[in-house]
Amino acid sequence: MPWKVVRIAKGESGAAWAGEVAAGGWRGGEPLKVEGGVAVRAAIVCGAEVVVKSWRLRGATRLKARLGLSRGARQWRGAHRVSRLGIRTARPIALIRGPDDEVLVMERLAGPTLLDTMARGGGDVRDDHQLAATIGGQVAAFGRWFNRDHKPSNLIVLRDRGILSLAVIDTVAIRRAPRDSAARMLASLVLEPTGCGRPPRLPLRMRALRAYLAARGMTGRAARNALWRRVAAILQAHGDPTPRVDPLAGRERGIDSPCPQAP
Repeated sequence: MPWKVVRIAKGESGAAWAGEVAAGGWRGGEPLKVEGGVAVRAAIVCGAEVVVKSWRLRGATRLKARLGLSRGARQWRGAHRVSRLGIRTARPIALIRGPDDEVLVMERLAGPTLLDTMARGGGDVRDDHQLAATIGGQVAAFGRWFNRDHKPSNLIVLRDRGILSLAVIDTVAIRRAPRDSAARMLASLVLEPTGCGRPPRLPLRMRALRAYLAARGMTGRAARNALWRRVAAILQAHGDPTPRVDPLAGRERGIDSPCPQAP
């Protein structure tokens, strides 16, 4: 089966991208993540710096791809949904299917992940609080939508003229908001860094929570305390947050590595 263009961004040449993807040069790109059946690489394709996500097609995943229900197709739809909400995300350029793989090509955003930034620590206190406020505002911007995988390793920190913003780079799990969606997204932003031994400081958690409530027009101590308790309950019920694969080690070395136990 030849490589087939499933989706192509406006103004792009499907034939050009399909030809480059079929040639396979992107497979030698810088590995960013290998986990759960997906490989993520930074590469240069068609002269552009891009991120390439690839999935092996086997059995049920092959059928899902044909039905437009693959993870690549869901990420494409999720990215456009998030963009319509006014939330920055990596622009999908091409979704291409080959004999054994489905490949999604996206723009590469210049910046560290939020998890990388949290892990480094020791940054400017004003930047920390600006990021925390941005986190809360971003969660509020999702409105009736929900990102089931809204964690710091899936957010890129961008800086423009001293202003920090956050872009979502994994939009596979965008869906209609369930009950307590805001609390669940805020909890996800705490669970991953905690599991890698870098829990966000309590003042920054409260800053994010306050920013969310302000963006939603909710004021008063009662609303703040109620949301704080809901987030705390989700964190407590989750149990050990240690991820199976350390996203920091994968980012730094491009290999799977067990995450150190949280203290």
